Amino acid sequence: VGAPIIIADGLLGRDYREVEVPGDLGKVTVASAIAEADAMVVLTHFKFHVSFGIGGTLKNIAMGCCARKTKFDLHAVAKPQIREENCKGCGLCARHCAYGAISIVEGKAHIDYEKCVGCGDCVSICRFRAVRMMWGGGEHAERMLKRAAEAVYGVLSTFEDGKVLFINVLTEITRLCDCATSLEMPLIPDIGIMASYDPVAIDQASLDLVNSMPGYNPKEDGTIEYIPPGQDKLSILYPETPWWIIFEESERLGVGQRRYKLIKL
Repeated sequence: VGAPIIIADGLLGRDYREVEVPGDLGKVTVASAIAEADAMVVLTHFKFHVSFGIGGTLKNIAMGCCARKTKFDLHAVAKPQIREENCKGCGLCARHCAYGAISIVEGKAHIDYEKCVGCGDCVSICRFRAVRMMWGGGEHAERMLKRAAEAVYGVLSTFEDGKVLFINVLTEITRLCDCATSLEMPLIPDIGIMASYDPVAIDQASLDLVNSMPGYNPKEDGTIEYIPPGQDKLSILYPETPWWIIFEESERLGVGQRRYKLIKL
């Protein structure tokens, strides 16, 4: 389309505008190029997501339109976990931890969650894949989803009504986020493209269409489970993820509503 590629929060992630939001975060850092824009088109590849249930418009705005600090605030509610079977007790993670949250106890790494801030540096520094982030369900997932809704509220508050268009592309719908390094098999037949001026409605409509389709669930033993049309896909793929929280919180904040009218073209 001839549009330039712009790193919206600057090369170092420090170019942003602080916007006050109600709730846990208090403030979010909206990337300057977005906060200063007159209008915006949010183009999203719709897929499933381990922490959000779905990676749709709401998730894209929360993570994609905010600067590094808010991205950190969203991710930091998750905590790392030690895989003892992989841990060699080398102490590299303990020496690297800037918060002194890791120690070696009886030959294995141990995390003090009172000190841990969830930065994830230990995950990247471990040479034996003995540290992983706990991205699934639980209290941290609920907190992340509520914070994400607050971030969406903050981003969209910098625009006038009707100045942001949301587009979801419902093709190649995979189990994991697009940031995953593995090649994923699509779980749902291609559906098409959706557009709306309501970010909550478009994600709800996209999810409803996905649930109306047949689907597949690749299992750890190599088999593939068939999911019939009309069955809730998230209850099978991510049963522990409280995905609905971002919808409820976004509605409560006035970001949009889950009710919609579907017009097929």
